[in-house]
Amino acid sequence: MDRPDLISRLDHLDFFKYVDAQDFDLVRSSLLDNIIEKKMFVIPSGGNFQNLDGRLFSFDMESLTEAGALSLFNSLAATLEKAGLKISGVEQIFDDNTGSSSGRPDYRFILNERTCNLGKVPLFPLFVRGFVTAKYLRFLNRVLRTNKIKERFYLMNDSASDTALGFLTPAQARFINSLMLNPNDKVYKPTFRNIIIRPAMQVIGVIIKVIFSKKAT
Repeated sequence: MDRPDLISRLDHLDFFKYVDAQDFDLVRSSLLDNIIEKKMFVIPSGGNFQNLDGRLFSFDMESLTEAGALSLFNSLAATLEKAGLKISGVEQIFDDNTGSSSGRPDYRFILNERTCNLGKVPLFPLFVRGFVTAKYLRFLNRVLRTNKIKERFYLMNDSASDTALGFLTPAQARFINSLMLNPNDKVYKPTFRNIIIRPAMQVIGVIIKVIFSKKAT
């Protein structure tokens, strides 16, 4: 797909809906350059590009797991308000010294009087980051659905420096995947299967390959 076709499709999908007029040319040209030249659906996130597009956000599972729920939400809030979400109250409770015999922190994220309990971790500590990420993003997506906002949060660009968070409509997500860019750059829903089971199976697959390759030699 050439540059004019990409522009036409992205404009038709209203991808740049949340970009301020003064930043429009910068954001669109940067995204197109990365798609065409680097085969990556990314927009620079640092410096003058910080959250200008309102669609793609830097995201770190470790930070979210370690009391980063409110900080992440604050980086998303401006776009969510533009999308039509009325934020009447948001807070976070995090206490990793609760004295609980389970050792699980009291970790809750509260948005408009709805609570997401992020302190209930899975049996296997290896899955904590994925578990917290899935719970948090699924919670936000339920809030979006309740408020009749058509976008949802997706994960994407695993082959970039870090996983990115995409605030996209289902049609936008399908279009990005249809471009067939870098294999690991696919957009995917934040389900427990996608975030926890799929990576675990990939790790197991790599281990099996290593074991059999050693036996073969």
